[in-house]
Parts: sequence; C-alpha cells; structure tokens
Amino acid sequence: MKLVNIIEQGKEQAAILDNDSILLIEDINTKYLTNWSTTIWDLIQYKELRHLETWYDHNKFGMNSSFPLMHLQGRKTAPIISNPSKLLGIGFNYAASEEKLKDYDRAIDPVSFLKPATTIIGPDDSIRIPKQSYKTTAEAELAVVIGETCKDIEPDEAINVIAGYTSAIDVTAADIHAANHAT
Repeated sequence: MKLVNIIEQGKEQAAILDNDSILLIEDINTKYLTNWSTTIWDLIQYKELRHLETWYDHNKFGMNSSFPLMHLQGRKTAPIISNPSKLLGIGFNYAASEEKLKDYDRAIDPVSFLKPATTIIGPDDSIRIPKQSYKTTAEAELAVVIGETCKDIEPDEAINVIAGYTSAIDVTAADIHAANHAT
C-alpha cells in the first residue's frame, strides 16, 4: 500500500495511491463508516497503518468500481510527514566513503546528524539555498519512517518499529558545513 499526502480543501489529507489515482482516507471513512485518521502522521501515531493496510488488501480490487478515484496529477502534494519530532541522518553510508572511513567502525559509532523539521518541504516546493553558500550539494536518500518510540532495539526487531519508507533529498551547504566542522 502506498500513501500520499495531498492538500485538499485547504488541509493536508492522507490518500491511498493506486497507480496515478488516489483515494482519500476521508472518503473511505464516509463510505465504510470507519474512523481512521486522515493524516499520515496520525495514522502512524495512533497505530492505524496496519489496520488500514489489511482493509486495503481485502478491498483494493473493488476500489475502482466502488469509489470515485481522483487523479493525482494536478493536485498539490505535501510531505509524507510535515512535522516529525526529529530527523536523524546517517552519514558516510555509501561506497565512495569506504576509503575515507577504512579505520572507522560505523557499526559501533555511526556518523549521524540531526536536521530540524523546518527543512522538510513538499515535492513541488522550492529549495531555499543560503545566500552565503557557493557550494550546495544534494544527495538522494532512502528515508525510513520510524513509527514508534524505540531505543536499544535488536536489528531483527527494527522492522517492527518501521512505519514505512519514502524518498528524500539531503541538501547541504557543503562550504558552510566544511567551515564549521568539529575538531
């Protein structure tokens, strides 16, 4: 099941994405008299995703005939989660960094960093680059959405706290970052 957040009637709303069509959770609630949350963040927070996914698995083949699906094209999309409690990045997680980190044990102490929630923008929003930056970089990333508070979990338990995955672009003012590195 794929979810998307759109701006509909001036507010952020979660929808199921089916090819290039969407079905608002709000419309599912109306038709089936369900009471699922209508934002992705609330679906995660109130632990409703698994129930919605089960519903979808049982009803997806009848969606086209029983629901008025809307086209995604031309609609304003929003970030999957607009205001998370934190954004944690893991650095040097690609093959090109291997030589730089050959004497560093990332399993014990991964290179990590925090970004403020204000850095999140939607798919059609502009990236604002600081005026003083002359070298800004962008890297495609896999974003893992953690759906539960967790600490010190075993690797085989991690899948139990993952709510989903999405794509992200990590934009960095590389020159400013390099000038302010820790010594």
